[in-house]
Amino acid sequence: MDWMLLLIVAALVIFGLIMQYSASSYDLDLVKKQGIFAAAGFAAVFLISLIPPRIINKLSLAFYGASLVMTGATAVLGRTVKGARRWIEIGPVRFQPSEMVKAGLILALACVICKYFHEINGLERIRFTEFFRNYKEIDKKVFLRERRGYLLPILLIAAAAALVVIVTKDLGTAIIIFGIGFLILLSVSPGIRYLLTVLIVAACAGVGFTLLFPYRMGRISAWLDLQHNTSDLGYQIQEGLYAIGSGGWFGRGLGKSVQKVFIPEPHTDMIFTIVCEELGIIGGIFLIVLFVILLLRLRRIYHEITDLYGKIIVAGVTAHIGLQSVINMAVMANLLPNTGVPLPFISYGGTSLLILLGEIGLVLSVYRERLDRAKNNVYDTGYVIRETQ
Repeated sequence: MDWMLLLIVAALVIFGLIMQYSASSYDLDLVKKQGIFAAAGFAAVFLISLIPPRIINKLSLAFYGASLVMTGATAVLGRTVKGARRWIEIGPVRFQPSEMVKAGLILALACVICKYFHEINGLERIRFTEFFRNYKEIDKKVFLRERRGYLLPILLIAAAAALVVIVTKDLGTAIIIFGIGFLILLSVSPGIRYLLTVLIVAACAGVGFTLLFPYRMGRISAWLDLQHNTSDLGYQIQEGLYAIGSGGWFGRGLGKSVQKVFIPEPHTDMIFTIVCEELGIIGGIFLIVLFVILLLRLRRIYHEITDLYGKIIVAGVTAHIGLQSVINMAVMANLLPNTGVPLPFISYGGTSLLILLGEIGLVLSVYRERLDRAKNNVYDTGYVIRETQ
């Protein structure tokens, strides 16, 4: 067990609970609900860490498929909150299936990439242009089968991101999902020019989805001209910037935020602005340093693991936490348009916290068996790349 990793994560979760209590104007019921999810999440960390990676690998595609089905079900069974249908309610429990897709994609990519790793490594020799030049003569089935190691991961990423955008209309989550998949492929694939092509196609798709929905254009307009924008989105970010600016170096003091009265639901995506107002620039830097230490710890674990499956899991979790943290803080500073992405471990949201802690459990699972060659040998049939290779 990597106790240092657990200590850093626990510090972030506790810090998040304290800030949620303050930002929500001392709503103890809200913090209790988040505390229950935190307790369940840490229980999941220990339980998942005890599951051998070979068992997790067998369940990877099933979990990914289940997350897609549940996300698709929100179109029919989902509850609409503030115009968005992203949550499913079962009794007193409300959860967001699209958060499950992030973890499901990491698991599915680890499974598929390990199985077809040698084909992906031969990507530089692949010429997709020959398919169009010799379209009539080429055997399409053979051509695609020989390239499935590269095409299947792209299909998994595209299916997850597209489903989230179409069903939940949540472009921010779709961007995170695509970013996780792209960074995983970048870490294992030598075909940089093909990945750049994928990136360009995804960017064009993102622009298309933005143009299709007027409210997304409204977010971009608010971002470009915040001072003269009178929409709710412009108001929210502007009040957040007031909070950051009024905190100064050392802040107003814990619990003494003024802007939390004006910012809609400051305990969710906007919580970083309350941190800066109450604890100042120093408090914001302290939180950023905690995230940096966490990412560096995950990087160290990545280099200590020799099993390819484990490396992909750690790379995916690192990409998830890193991307989501950077995007959230950039939005709060008005460096990016508002995407509605929560700050990992800090923002209120039981599903997000539970999934993130579950991913930490996955990291500990592959880390725990990093030195056990007997157990790692189960992947020799195609699911592992030996250290000598």
